[in-house]
Amino acid sequence: MPKTIDKILKRYEGADFTLQMKARFLFSLCLPIIAIMAIILVYSSYVNLHYAGGSRQLNYQMLASVSFTLIIVICGFALLVRSRYALAAHLILISCMALVWVVMAVDRMPVLPRLDSVVFSLGLLSMTPLVVSRRKRSIFAYGALNIVCLYAFTYLFRAELDMPTPLLIDYLADITLAMVFITIAAYNIFSINQKALDRAQEDIRERRRAEEELAFQKSMLEAQNESSHDGILTVDEDGHIIAHNRRFREMWNIPEALIERNMDEPLLQYAADQVIDPRAFLNRIKEIYRQRESTFEDELALKGDRTFERYSAPINGRDGRYLGRVWYFHDITERRRAQQDKARLEDQLRQSQKMESIGRLAGGVAHDFNNLLTAIMGNTELALMTMDATHPLHHKLGVVMQAAQSAGDLTRQLLAFSRKQLIEPKAIDLNELIEHMHKMLTRLIGEDIQLRHVPHADIGLIKADRGQIEQIIVNLTVNARDAMPQGGRLTIETYPMTLDESYARQHHYVTPGEYVVLAISDTGSGMSDEVKRHLFEPFFTTKPLGSGTGLGLAMVYGAVKQNLGSIEVYSEPGHGTTFKIYFPRLSGAADAPAQSVDVSALQGGAETILLVEDDPRVREFTVSALKELGYTVLPYPRGEEALNALENDARKIDLLLTDVILPGMNGRVLAEAVLKMRPGVKVLFASGYTDNIIVRHGVLEEGIHFIGKPFSVHALARKIREVLDLPS
Repeated sequence: MPKTIDKILKRYEGADFTLQMKARFLFSLCLPIIAIMAIILVYSSYVNLHYAGGSRQLNYQMLASVSFTLIIVICGFALLVRSRYALAAHLILISCMALVWVVMAVDRMPVLPRLDSVVFSLGLLSMTPLVVSRRKRSIFAYGALNIVCLYAFTYLFRAELDMPTPLLIDYLADITLAMVFITIAAYNIFSINQKALDRAQEDIRERRRAEEELAFQKSMLEAQNESSHDGILTVDEDGHIIAHNRRFREMWNIPEALIERNMDEPLLQYAADQVIDPRAFLNRIKEIYRQRESTFEDELALKGDRTFERYSAPINGRDGRYLGRVWYFHDITERRRAQQDKARLEDQLRQSQKMESIGRLAGGVAHDFNNLLTAIMGNTELALMTMDATHPLHHKLGVVMQAAQSAGDLTRQLLAFSRKQLIEPKAIDLNELIEHMHKMLTRLIGEDIQLRHVPHADIGLIKADRGQIEQIIVNLTVNARDAMPQGGRLTIETYPMTLDESYARQHHYVTPGEYVVLAISDTGSGMSDEVKRHLFEPFFTTKPLGSGTGLGLAMVYGAVKQNLGSIEVYSEPGHGTTFKIYFPRLSGAADAPAQSVDVSALQGGAETILLVEDDPRVREFTVSALKELGYTVLPYPRGEEALNALENDARKIDLLLTDVILPGMNGRVLAEAVLKMRPGVKVLFASGYTDNIIVRHGVLEEGIHFIGKPFSVHALARKIREVLDLPS
């Protein structure tokens, strides 16, 4: 039965606490009333039919009243089941009270035998506060109704009562006082109980609010844990898992089957198998659990190039007792990669700054230094041209010439390293270029080194300065030769390659796309990591003092970058070295290589050349060389003077030979002014350092002719003839 009541009372779950208690009481009251009234019906009928002193017939009036009241109570019970509490409560009380007075009216017996009925009605009245609504006036209404029923019964049946008037009045006064007393007592009980119920209800509300707040905080904490980017693991004092979040499982790639309540067994071993140093990992955890109160933070290196930041803190109860430990795991792999990338970029920046410093140094001295070398080389060559080979000074002048050429090469290396050397990019077939250099490279490395060329059938073309590519191959070949003093094998390989986004993310200096790879490998002594870190720095060398300038690989690096390529080195001590150079791949046909010219034959002419050169030594040498070649020369130190001369001199000018860097107007501005005055004049620029006047990012502009300082008489003669013989 209690389970049935509880099942029915689920309908009142949304009601307040007081109503739930009243409904529970009324349910408990209705069921006994229904049972008792049913028993009364059966028993009364049996007594009336079998009592020997009676009429042996049923009292239909009493049976009808009891039956009617029973039906009313059953209807009230049905209303309770349908959650119509207020109507059911009043209906049941009124029907019970009506039954008492109806039975008394029907029997019309003396009062004293029915005092139990009066007491029953008063008992119902005393229970009224427990079942009626919260309006206190209902208690007085039921008390007044009982008093009215008492007086009405006494008035209607005064003859049958046969009581003296004083006794009747005394009886009525006693009963009235009793009902008033019970009504007041019921009211007080209602008030006291209501306050107690209100207090209990408030306590229950507070408890519910606390439970709801606790549930909210728990759900919020769970939501925060589940949405956290950190892996969170909570264990008890013995290391058994209490809780974990989704991110923890994802970070450690833990299968669901391994999330058990024993961290010491499969899960701990699974985690240890993922770290780089499992022994140190396990020893560290043992140390942490020995020092229970310790809080620590460190980094954990995992296989697969992953790094976690690990943090752990103890969990203590209110009494300070150790309850367990919480672990936080933060994936800092990307941050570590970013830091490594930042370090690489900083190294590249420092390298670029070094290059820029060397470039400024080279640019600052290149112009004047190359002017000096031009005068030295030019005049030495003129002297050698007029001197017999048996002359005592011929050999010494040759040494001077070689020294000047070496100085010029050194300056070019500085400019190449700093990416300030002037280049003329053209479409080049690397396979053809290497085949063209094969004999020269064979002589360069010697007979004890085997040279292998492994060309790919279809590598495509690259756009680069042919002279610089040759310099790159020669320098790397010389380095490979020096790394194999006992002989070995040198392999030059070419092949196409596609560099994707993944490769570009790891190598920020590379743009995704199609490339041609030039790989030069040797079987020499190899290099350590320390050497590789400084490999491309200017003036860094591992050769003995006096055996190298330290600019060879620096020049290679600058030349590769100036031709929009990238270079990587792979080497280990004792396992040789491989340089891989990546050049952007082109489509189309290769440009024809420059034809070699016999430098022993000087080609001159009878044309008129306007020469503008601010350095008197270079101007003097150039005038002498040009006159020696048969040209008519009009020399001037400044561009303004040359323009004034053209305004006053009507002679035809075939070629303007001008230095790029001049005091006042530069060579580019001068050439534009001359072409306005004399359309059709061909222009040849000469300089040891252009300062971006006729170049863009070190590349000669289209249609511009240039000869670099220092230049020889033969080179000057060849270049002038080349420009003059071009169609107008």
